[in-house]
Amino acid sequence: MRSRVELLSSSVAAIAEAPALAGGGELQGVRLLSRDTLARATQVQIRRPDRVLVIPMHWRLGYHSAFTTAGRLETGFGHFGYGGSGAWADPRRELAFAMVNNRLGGGPFGDLRIAELGTAALRGAREARRRRPALAASAAY
Repeated sequence: MRSRVELLSSSVAAIAEAPALAGGGELQGVRLLSRDTLARATQVQIRRPDRVLVIPMHWRLGYHSAFTTAGRLETGFGHFGYGGSGAWADPRRELAFAMVNNRLGGGPFGDLRIAELGTAALRGAREARRRRPALAASAAY
């Protein structure tokens, strides 16, 4: 059985890497992963239903599809843990999302708040993109 420290460090690692994954392997101008490595790591390896969760998770090398209450993100991937913590990245949207909680709980699908908060993050990013041209135009005056 994994210790609480291992679970926490795994969650923190997932969260720390999510922005770089969303940025195509780059974070704040520093390349952390080559595009080739990122492409190999995020290529779907298994499409059949997961033997435990009984739904297609679209497993990659350590990552699975990212889910929100709005559904599966077509280009998103990440990892959600049994305790409810997790992170995902969506390179097409250049968006990363993460959640860490301080308790173990949930079930095979983890803490469903991660899906609800992920949907809120998508909504917020969509609204920010919609407003971006208006903000740029108002700043020009």
